[in-house]
Amino acid sequence: MCAQRIHRVFLAVFIVASIGVLHGYDFFIGTYMFVGLAVLMLVWAIFDFCPILFVLNKAFNNCKLKKYS
Repeated sequence: MCAQRIHRVFLAVFIVASIGVLHGYDFFIGTYMFVGLAVLMLVWAIFDFCPILFVLNKAFNNCKLKKYS
């Protein structure tokens, strides 16, 4: 798998986990998880830099380097 796909899977899992925490465990922790994710995505949208994607690109291959036929 490449870094961008792992990043999308991570985002989806984090959203589902925060919804589960929000409804099943603690409202405030779930809210903080959502706000943290929103801040990361806002930074990614404004500055075109995502810290999680930066780390994943160091650890895994970049999807843009693969050639699909």
